[in-house]
Amino acid sequence: MNDYMNDFRDTVSPAQPTEPVQNSEPASSYYNQPANNGYSYQSQTSDNVYSAADVYEMGRLSNVREESMLVELLKAILGAVVGALPGFILWILIGKVGFVAAICGSALAMGTIAGYTFMTKDNFLPQKYGIITCIAVIAIAVFMADKIVWCWEMTEQFQIAIKSSRESVYAFGEAGGLTKAEIDKIFNDSIREQFGFTEGTFSDFFFNFNKTLINLGVSTRYYLDLLMSYLFAGIGGFSLFKKFGM
Repeated sequence: MNDYMNDFRDTVSPAQPTEPVQNSEPASSYYNQPANNGYSYQSQTSDNVYSAADVYEMGRLSNVREESMLVELLKAILGAVVGALPGFILWILIGKVGFVAAICGSALAMGTIAGYTFMTKDNFLPQKYGIITCIAVIAIAVFMADKIVWCWEMTEQFQIAIKSSRESVYAFGEAGGLTKAEIDKIFNDSIREQFGFTEGTFSDFFFNFNKTLINLGVSTRYYLDLLMSYLFAGIGGFSLFKKFGM
């Protein structure tokens, strides 16, 4: 019997101890480690250990940076608008006295870019923000300045034409036995039907601009003038874009 038990012990080898399994890193990019004040976080990709306060501060700084960029962008837009004002005002004044105001497009564009550059010289805005901001401000300012000049010109010409036409209608109406009030009503109704207004003020032309251009048959002339204005603005703006490396 003893021989049989000895043979059995020889055939069964004792269990070999296995090496302990090393702890693998967790799936997340950071894992907790005990720290003096709470937990710290260690990145899998680096040996840096960050405390909970550090992680919170990094997130807070990211939000602060986003807010700072928004503030800088608003400052940049303000600088571009303020820079465009001198050329904008000059455009209107020159157009008001009857000169070709489109040449002021270059001054307007250069002022816009100079204002933007001045307000953003110490910030970190990407270059594309500057290009988009300046182009948008220049485009809107040129359009508005040209429209204002045209509205003023049409207002003056309308008043002269209406006064002359009304006097002629009075003469025919009185010969036909109509009173002045009846003549005014007929005349005003005709003007309102054609233009959408009767007084012909600046605001009348401003808010009925396209309709007035069509009724007066000057749409082509206006768009050619606007195109020339953008051309001058583009020439002035492009030179400064190259100078400031935008």
